[in-house]
Amino acid sequence: MDRKEATEQRDLTRQFNMKCGNNVCGQDLQDSWDFCPYCGQDVIRDDGGQEWNSELDLDLPPFDLMKKSVSFDYSGMDHSALLKDIFEEFELDAEVVSVECGPLVSGYMIKLGRGVRIEQLTELESNIAMRLEVESIRIVAPVPGKNQCAIEIPSNSRCPVMFAEIITPDHFRNMEMVLPLALGKTSAGKPFVRDLSNLPHLLIAGAPGAGKTTLLHALISGLLMRATSDELKLILFDPKGSAFSSFSSMPHLGMPVINDACGVAGVLKWLVDELERRYRWFRQAGVRNIMEFNNREDGQAGECFGGGDDDEDVPESLPRIVFIADEFSDSMAVDAQAVESCIARLASKSGNVGIHLILSTDRPSVKVVTGTIKANFPARIAFKLNHKVDSRTILDELGAESLMSPGDILFSSPEHGLTERIHCPYISEDDALAIVEFHASRNKLAYIPELEQAALNYSEKRREEIANEMDEEES
Repeated sequence: MDRKEATEQRDLTRQFNMKCGNNVCGQDLQDSWDFCPYCGQDVIRDDGGQEWNSELDLDLPPFDLMKKSVSFDYSGMDHSALLKDIFEEFELDAEVVSVECGPLVSGYMIKLGRGVRIEQLTELESNIAMRLEVESIRIVAPVPGKNQCAIEIPSNSRCPVMFAEIITPDHFRNMEMVLPLALGKTSAGKPFVRDLSNLPHLLIAGAPGAGKTTLLHALISGLLMRATSDELKLILFDPKGSAFSSFSSMPHLGMPVINDACGVAGVLKWLVDELERRYRWFRQAGVRNIMEFNNREDGQAGECFGGGDDDEDVPESLPRIVFIADEFSDSMAVDAQAVESCIARLASKSGNVGIHLILSTDRPSVKVVTGTIKANFPARIAFKLNHKVDSRTILDELGAESLMSPGDILFSSPEHGLTERIHCPYISEDDALAIVEFHASRNKLAYIPELEQAALNYSEKRREEIANEMDEEES
């Protein structure tokens, strides 16, 4: 039994009692049910306080490592009756056909009467928000693929989305999910997880204080729940110097957390070299992507690409590399041309070789989020933004200016072709440290020497160039 099979068996050795997640209902259910047939709420698994089988407690953190969160009942947040009164008040022929109550907002599916134009509903957006006494609402008209519209209204009592609610064996021990991202919960209160290897890069933008760093903490913690330091290497850029302090001791780091914006371009250039190196190895091994490379048989020859003439020693397996920047606009300000060209090169070619980028910024201007970067980042997240033009810059559509802050996002990806509203999870510093300490107790820090040196050399070179430019300006 290999490590992954043993880890999956460890997670399945507990005997779970299936129970309705609604505290009012609380029905005992069958193992095969995903939701309660009596009230429609998601099913939860009660472990009865059993301990993990220590013989199978291997390299991945157990799910009971984090503190258990309190489950909330979202069913008491229905505004259907009030919406009906508003429609009658404004003489709009429309009715509420279904409701999905979530932790932060509730979604109402609206069916318009015959002959009623969509514009008649969207024109009432401000009036409906004032009548409901909420800061803002969001109208999706029409819902793609349906003859209905949707109104998203903030809930009266907002329930926090905890990281432990998103981490489930279905996503984080599923062999099909290589790099699961714990993005949060949908407006219906269901966990929302996506595989970074399929995206394969992610662009995040939002106003200061909207919750970007909190989401990055949840994304990193989710990756640590799924992959060991042999399978994944992380490169973190933190210009503030405090955003990623909780993760400074994890063995997954390819180098110390980067605080110097001048060295980012050197790291990206090293990643470009690694990209080309991996493609040479793939050509020699006769494979097309990192999945085939790591699962290839011994002695497999280069059949797909006709073999290679290089005499390099091909490694047995390669870790995936994820570069995460808390504020990449700082690096653009220092060396925009080098950073943009490297990001464009990596984003367009690195998905197959297992190199992924997650870039975050609170300045989504066209000088930072350039057309070249946008074209290579089809998966994007928008937090609360101050202006409509910023929403168009990130999502190519309006909507982000109407979000709530913090933790309310719009997620756009090429997988489904539509924008989804998600509520980001919160992970406490204690839980994040517990995950890091679990890995640190089993593996030591193993930095990549070439990566550290590349960042240092480029930083010194760039600083000299900046100093020379300033001297020329003064003279």
